[in-house]
Amino acid sequence: MNANHYQTNDIRVLIVDDEERARELLEILLLRIHCVSVCGKASSADEALNMVMTTRPDLVFLDVQMPEKNGFQLVDYLHKYMVDTPVVFVTAHAEFAIPALKVSAFDYLLKPVIMEQLEETIHRFRAGRIKQFREKKQEKETAPDGKKARLKFNTRTGY
Repeated sequence: MNANHYQTNDIRVLIVDDEERARELLEILLLRIHCVSVCGKASSADEALNMVMTTRPDLVFLDVQMPEKNGFQLVDYLHKYMVDTPVVFVTAHAEFAIPALKVSAFDYLLKPVIMEQLEETIHRFRAGRIKQFREKKQEKETAPDGKKARLKFNTRTGY
């Protein structure tokens, strides 16, 4: 991917919530942000796990309280399968913020989601991706001995 990818291409998100109306509202808000596309919506942790494995979203917006398996159990499964997709917890319950930090959630948003906070989350995520891309690019340009990689060409006057 080139630098323009991170400036113009979408951040692919998966929305996970057992309430259909909550999924729809979050999708509406996310689609208002020009660099976001929704690659899927799941109503359960099991469905979300399958979708994460097949669609490989950049970011997962995840409700905490769902029937059968909750959001934290989904994060445990993702870690078990060594999937490092960042998670943003979206819940109406503030008391889950500390556990969310303990599982290294990218962010934590309270319902009803405020557009400015959602935009800030996406902005921070996007800025981190651009920084990561630049660091990887710089690593490729640097030789193993720490010096800038150079190519040597034979010319009529030397190298």
